[in-house]
Formats: sequence, structure tokens, C-alpha cells
Amino acid sequence: MGQIDITITDEFENSSQNSAGILDLDDGTISNIQRAKNSINQPWKNKDYEYTCGTIRLGNKELEFAIKVDKEEYKVSRNELLEINTKLLEMSQPKSKKPRIR
Repeated sequence: MGQIDITITDEFENSSQNSAGILDLDDGTISNIQRAKNSINQPWKNKDYEYTCGTIRLGNKELEFAIKVDKEEYKVSRNELLEINTKLLEMSQPKSKKPRIR
């Protein structure tokens, strides 16, 4: 399926931080993570860390999904990846007009 740009959001008890990355839609790996200069480099090691999620934007539509930390790297599970690919396909299809019943 390829790769797609994503926004990564690390959630902490009282705050959050955003980064950019690239999600591989075939295997769920996330690469090329670009963090702001003042960001925490390995947020999952912070005592206030709660979870991480990702967002894909297609035009004015957004798709949010869970990101897991596996061996100190971000990754999307197979089940989540299947759901992402299905929803991306739906989001990219033009909405069909329902026939009018007279």
C-alpha cells in the first residue's frame, strides 16, 4: 500500500506533544520521526506518559489510530493497520449519491 505522513501525539498526564512521522501501511512501522526541539525524545520513559496515538489527514478528513511502543520504537498493530487501510480506502472514495425515490 505504501507510506503516508502522520502526526504522532504523545499524551501525558497534563499535557501532550506532537511529532511528525511516516507510517508504512504494509508493516505498521513508523519512521522519519521529526520532533520539536523542546520535545521529550523517548516519551514512554517519562513518568507522566499515558499513551500515543496517530492522525492521518486526507483533505478535510482525519483518521485517528493507536500507536504502540515495541522495543522502544513506535509501531501500529496488525489489527489496527487493517482498520486504517480499510478506512483510508473508504475516505478516498467519493461519496456516491443515493438515488432519489419519487
